[in-house]
Amino acid sequence: MRPADIEHLVTPGRPALRGNLLLTALKQPDLKANAALGAVRRVSLDGGESAWTHGRHDSAPAISPDGRWVAFLRAGEGDGADGSPQLHVMPSAGGEARRLTSLHLGAGEPVWAPDSRRIAFTARVPEAGRYGTPDADGETPEPAAEAPRRITRMDYRIDDVGFLRDRLQRLFVVDAVAALDQAELADLEPLTGAGFDVAHPAWTPDGTHVVFTAPPDWDAAESDARDICAIAASGGEPSVLVRCEGYSERPAFGPDGTLFYFGQSFEDHHEAAPTGLYAATPEFGAGPVAGRRLTDAETVDCEAAAGP
Repeated sequence: MRPADIEHLVTPGRPALRGNLLLTALKQPDLKANAALGAVRRVSLDGGESAWTHGRHDSAPAISPDGRWVAFLRAGEGDGADGSPQLHVMPSAGGEARRLTSLHLGAGEPVWAPDSRRIAFTARVPEAGRYGTPDADGETPEPAAEAPRRITRMDYRIDDVGFLRDRLQRLFVVDAVAALDQAELADLEPLTGAGFDVAHPAWTPDGTHVVFTAPPDWDAAESDARDICAIAASGGEPSVLVRCEGYSERPAFGPDGTLFYFGQSFEDHHEAAPTGLYAATPEFGAGPVAGRRLTDAETVDCEAAAGP
């Protein structure tokens, strides 16, 4: 293997399938640009592939339940919102992609609601005056002039992301179809507060709520565990649906309302705990329930990135 062969290391993302439309994002190093380039490709069910989008940094395709729309992330060049992944939508029959968000640190992967109109996603929201945003006086300080951070917890930073506590991940919902008719990008307000970090949004089958994972007790203390929580899509106070034994991720509802998710139990082993598939039957407003493990804890280790 020669150094130039690194450009042959193409990495596919999670596939999106609706009918005969199968899309996936491919990520590939570009030595001349000294960057990782990404594009969304259409994969034929009979074999072969073709370009679906033509951006240099496209990823995370998601097809609407009615098959009419494709949402994906596209990042441009430079700093701030223009250089960060932003939510775009285009017709599945072909056409121009429309940008729906302008978030300073970018948006996370889109998740369509059952009505094929709304999209849920997460995004990191920086504190005022950090990461190139204006402070309370309207001034944008240089990175070296930002206020010092007071670190009191071990979960303050992570590889490939950086500092966490001053840019927690929050939940957003956007009406994509309505946004397509607007000449300007709408100012979006997060559904969840600034006190805890959220991840892995998923819609309830009736489209009234969005479920997500969050630390126990709303991140009051450092923890590796994650509960499965919910909030009304129209806003309100979040609630805990499933009290998990440890880490949880990728919740998804089955046709009968059963909630499936991947999880790790910390009851016996915290380190090297195998990932299993869990199921739960939550009742909104009735308090948290416990999940039940569907796979054997000793012989099965699931790959959560594949999705339940």
